[in-house]
Formats: sequence, structure tokens, C-alpha cells
Amino acid sequence: MFNREPEQIIFMKYASVITFIFFMGLFFSLASQNASADLLVEGYKSVGYCFEISNIDDYPDYIFLLVPTIMGGNQIIVDDQCMHFYKHASPKIYAVEKTTFNQEELESFNEKNSIPSDIVIRSVGQVIDTDPTNRVKDVMEIISLTSEKLEIHKSKTVYTYEDGTIEEQNYVSQNTRPPASRKPLIPLSYTGLTIAVPLLAIILIVIIVAVRKFRRKKNAQLPVGTGPDNSS
Repeated sequence: MFNREPEQIIFMKYASVITFIFFMGLFFSLASQNASADLLVEGYKSVGYCFEISNIDDYPDYIFLLVPTIMGGNQIIVDDQCMHFYKHASPKIYAVEKTTFNQEELESFNEKNSIPSDIVIRSVGQVIDTDPTNRVKDVMEIISLTSEKLEIHKSKTVYTYEDGTIEEQNYVSQNTRPPASRKPLIPLSYTGLTIAVPLLAIILIVIIVAVRKFRRKKNAQLPVGTGPDNSS
């Protein structure tokens, strides 16, 4: 009679190996993406992004400034002009009374005499190369302006596709950019493989263990001397 390992031990051995492969693959995938944050990742393309504030001219007594957190200089926001910034920056928008604003001090901007907005602006960066989107623009609107707070809301996103088609999608939630209606063809990426392959392997192991357990149970029910390990 053969000394067979319990199915539970066999399953745990295979599962441990597959789990190790899964996490190593995921680790190297994420590390590769982070290392190339400013480079064009294979299989992806860059998409232009900008934003505009549609009603700045309604506040003629103020200057509105775009102040990036990293890289790039401070900019004066002009009505209906698309504003660009470094894709990994989280820029802030401020209002300054014209009577206190000094053009020569733009780069040495001091928040002390300004009115801040808490709006969060995020660029798009890279998308998979089968995405038909070419440019993305967020259109914003000043809701209110007091001596203490500048309130700005995002009203819509304008998508420009590679074929020149333009589409507008209205914001429902200020925290989520409305998606475009035209979707990309999603290939099975390297990251997807690091997830799909281990999962398929685990499913296969479960099936193998279940089959072996069924066969052992079936063999145990056979009369003594008729099992597959006994010769007549």
C-alpha cells in the first residue's frame, strides 16, 4: 500500500507557490509602473489635459491664480482659456483682489493675501493605446466668492477623440470625472496576466484535489482486495 500525502497538504504546497508567484508578479508590475511614471509605458499613450473656468469675467475685481504644487510656475487664469500643468501636480486655485495684486510678485506668490479654493484638479496622464480619446478638458464654474472662500465646481468634461469628434459629459459627482461613452478595446496586459494566471492555477489545483478525493472515496467503498493497488 502506498503512503499518500493528504490532499490538504498537497493543496497548501501548491497554493503557497502560486501565491508567491502572484505577489512577486504584482510587485514587479507596480514597481515598473512607478519607475516609469514620467515615461510612456509600453501599450499606453499620452492624453492631453487642461481645464478652464467659464465665468471669470463675472468677477472683474479679482485675479485668479493657478499655483502648482510641484514643477511649473504660477499662472494667471484667463476666462475661457485652457490651463495646463504638470500631470503629477495637484494645483491650487486662488483669488486675489486686483488692488493688492502685483504682477512682478507672481512667482513669489504669498497665500496670506489670497482667497483659496478647495477644488481638486487631477490630470489624465496615460491611457491604453486602444483608447480613442485624444484630449480631455474639464470646464469649471465659480459658484461663490467671499473674503474667505472661493467656491468652484466642475460642470462638465469635454472629450476630443482621435477622429475629431467632440463629446460633453456633465459632472454628477465633484469627485468623479464623468466617463466618455466611447470605450477602448482592453488587451490582456502584463498586470492582467499576473492576476489571471495564478487564479487559473489555483482553480486547477482545486479541481485536481477534488478529483483525487473523489477517487479515494470511491476506492474506499470497493470490497477488500479489489482496489486498484491490488493485483489479482
